[in-house]
Amino acid sequence: MLFGRRVRTRWDLLRPDIQSRVLRGQETMVANSKRNSVIRALPLRAAVWVRDFSGREKWLPGTVIDKTGPLSYRVEVAGNVWRRHIDHLLCRNTSPQARPDWEPETGSRHYRLAAVCLGLLCVLLLAAITVLWVKFTNLTRERDQLQTSYTSLTTERDQLQTSYTSLTTERDQLQTSYTSLTTERDKLQTNNDNMKNEMGQFQKEKEMLQKKLSELEQNQRCFQNRFYYISTNKKSWSESKQVCKAGGADLVIINSRAEQEFISKAFGSSEAWIGLTDSHTEGDWKWVDNSALTTEFWWTGEPNDYDGNEDCAITGYKGAGSERLSTWADYPCDHPVVGLCEKSLTEF
Repeated sequence: MLFGRRVRTRWDLLRPDIQSRVLRGQETMVANSKRNSVIRALPLRAAVWVRDFSGREKWLPGTVIDKTGPLSYRVEVAGNVWRRHIDHLLCRNTSPQARPDWEPETGSRHYRLAAVCLGLLCVLLLAAITVLWVKFTNLTRERDQLQTSYTSLTTERDQLQTSYTSLTTERDQLQTSYTSLTTERDKLQTNNDNMKNEMGQFQKEKEMLQKKLSELEQNQRCFQNRFYYISTNKKSWSESKQVCKAGGADLVIINSRAEQEFISKAFGSSEAWIGLTDSHTEGDWKWVDNSALTTEFWWTGEPNDYDGNEDCAITGYKGAGSERLSTWADYPCDHPVVGLCEKSLTEF
């Protein structure tokens, strides 16, 4: 197959190449003929023995009368003209018995015996060929079965190879996913550690806020969803307002008698700024949300704008004595007093 030659297998031993054997035999015969050949020729009018293929006598006397080819002649035998090859002619001075193919009449029995033996040999050869053909057919069938098995095994091998490739690819994908998950896990672990640290800081801040809240609880009160507390340091009205703003609140706005009673009860002992002023227009008191004053709880003689400089209001005026309701008074806005802050509980 590689060099254009036919591959020789064991099957060739059961089915020999007859054509090649015959060609080799013919080549051998031609070589021997060339090596031992002698050019033969007969003169005209030569007396010869002529091979007879029709009668009981195999050789008859005759005379050469013409040459029709390199090795063929026409001879006259008993008044008849025959055409014979030189191999079927023999000089008459040579006995026919000298020819290798001459046989006496008594040899016909031997021919018949030889024919019988040849027939038996042919029968045996036919039987052998039949047996060999059956074996060859069985071997051919077995070869086809083996070829089919080989094809099936090849297909199965290819399928296994494909499955192996798919499993290898899946393994690589799983390895990649595992690596990604490991990296993500490490990041989450780092984030968890950071959150734990932040939680520790938040816990500390919570404790600090709780501490501050406990400090403020002494000065804080609640009324109708409102959260009230007083600032820790005494400041002017505007500064106290800024302190309340910084805490998300504002100076208190009092809109009812109940609220005033609650403030007087809870913070009555402390003078504290409220979100009321007439700094823009004298005598026109307004709350820090720019709403007008409608309910008043001034102490007797207040507001008096003493010395023309009292424009901000306080509650818990000390001059009111035991009075717990009308405790408002106007003070100079720069007078240092604590601020009373108010914040809605919904803003927490």
